[in-house]
Amino acid sequence: MTSKDAISTSDSIDGSWTVNEVIRTFPETVTVFNAFAVDSCCGGDASLEKAALDAGADLSELILALRTAVGDPTNPAGTGR
Repeated sequence: MTSKDAISTSDSIDGSWTVNEVIRTFPETVTVFNAFAVDSCCGGDASLEKAALDAGADLSELILALRTAVGDPTNPAGTGR
């Protein structure tokens, strides 16, 4: 997977992705991580699950915002931040 065109239901962003994987694949998500106060620098090797926990962010809201930012077709239309 190298671009948002490659995303499909089977490889949607989920809690197992690391922050670095998301940013490397979808650079436009940096603003989402900033909005959720997720450390996208030193904490980039953490899974989204751990990063959300560390930031005190709701994992499902973070994933929804990330999927919305990248136009993930598995994100329900009209939802997200």
